[in-house]
Amino acid sequence: MAKIIGGWDLPEVAAAQHALVIRELTQDATAPIGPYVAFRWAMDAIGLEHGSLLDAGCGCGHYAVLCERFYPHVRYHGTDVSDPMTVYARQLAPLSTFSVCEFHDNKFGDYDIVLANQVMEMTSDPPEALDFMLDRARQWVILNRIRLTPDESHQITEGTYCGNAGHNWLWNLDDIIQRIERRAKIVSINTEWATDQVTIVVMRND
Repeated sequence: MAKIIGGWDLPEVAAAQHALVIRELTQDATAPIGPYVAFRWAMDAIGLEHGSLLDAGCGCGHYAVLCERFYPHVRYHGTDVSDPMTVYARQLAPLSTFSVCEFHDNKFGDYDIVLANQVMEMTSDPPEALDFMLDRARQWVILNRIRLTPDESHQITEGTYCGNAGHNWLWNLDDIIQRIERRAKIVSINTEWATDQVTIVVMRND
């Protein structure tokens, strides 16, 4: 399977991401960060009283911090293709576990919830990566911060805030809904926190 594209394994990119996460996690609660609010909305919609969560593409571990703060009954494990990212993640969330792992090597079926936050979009074939994950997930999937386009779903090449050039993917909302519904049930969709992004809670039919 193809490795995630885009230079996120570079130490300087991990350092920049870590600095951003620290700033966002320490912001005043009256100015909530959209990605984090969307994640908490999704977790509350699922309402899991105990269980496990796989964060496939955990970066510096910011969602691990939120799990430790608000969902301590959920056992968190984060994976990322970038070793420097997981080093920072262990510092931010010492109660959680992390490992270096390619997206397609994740054991999606070993966890009650799978969180995918703008990670499958950086693989060489995002639609295939979505299908792969949904086919193997045990029960719940949170697709967080899916970037939208009014046009057909397509890949773009862009420079990130870190300065590294990488590939990414924009989804047409109808397209991703249809693709999900071939394999699973959509429980809830929310675009409240960003007009160009969507968070989707998915439940496996079986």
